[in-house]
Amino acid sequence: MISICTPTFNRGYTLNRVYCSLVRQEHEDFEWIIVDDGSTDNTKELVEEFKKENKFPIKYIYQENQGKHIALNKGQDIATKKLFMCLDSDDWLAPNALEQISAYYERVMNNQKLCGIIFTDQNDKGEILGTELPHQEIKNWIDLIYRDKIKGDKCFIFKTDIIQEHPFITFKNNKHMPPTYQHYILSQDYDFYCINEPIKIVEYLPDGISFNIRSKYFNAPENYTYYRKMIHNMIPKLHLKLKNSIHYNITKIMSKNHPQLEADSCSQRLQNILMFPIGYIAFYLLKKKKNGGRSI
Repeated sequence: MISICTPTFNRGYTLNRVYCSLVRQEHEDFEWIIVDDGSTDNTKELVEEFKKENKFPIKYIYQENQGKHIALNKGQDIATKKLFMCLDSDDWLAPNALEQISAYYERVMNNQKLCGIIFTDQNDKGEILGTELPHQEIKNWIDLIYRDKIKGDKCFIFKTDIIQEHPFITFKNNKHMPPTYQHYILSQDYDFYCINEPIKIVEYLPDGISFNIRSKYFNAPENYTYYRKMIHNMIPKLHLKLKNSIHYNITKIMSKNHPQLEADSCSQRLQNILMFPIGYIAFYLLKKKKNGGRSI
């Protein structure tokens, strides 16, 4: 039924928790795909031990460090089940998670307009992260974000054949891409089935992406610039477009010249020009903070 993909980098100390949460699942129709993004710890040895227990199918792929989005692309490519989900190496599944996914999927599996299901996430105290979802409603991602104002991490279950057709784009040496890139792309043709129930427990570790998101601007400027360009015309309100233009300018300043990064429409180019002074000031302050407060 479902391919579960865990991109990981030097997370041997958390993988056993992920593995144990999968062992506890009563629903057995799944495979675990581990994409090792260049780990130098004991990740490979741990996975070999998991495989020896032969609890469920495990696929292990090693790649040179390229970033989570490239790891997910590889996981999506080799997924063989009808559904696909990302389970980060610092997260774990609730005991009945796969049963819930299966039950809700059966209700909507024949709806060709749907690309997947969204569940809520919770922390280890049982608290829902961010806002609640409209329960058992079909929604477009754009409406969820800009009309319903949904916030916080959520758990996305994709139809595998659809997500395989919409991989992450990347530019050379850019090691991060916002995961919502795929959500925006899919929103142009598909909707999600929303379930206001948690199936995944999330922990934010100091070495994780969530704690270091601003640094990704400097590590992946072309990816972020392309992302801001791509979502611009999907944003429904002018003041939010202008805010997006500020972020576009911050990373465009750091980016190498590339025709794919240039705005597509006259209105977008004009908004980017209008917001350039603010974007430059924001870039200067971020750069100064990155340099420990020293002038640049």
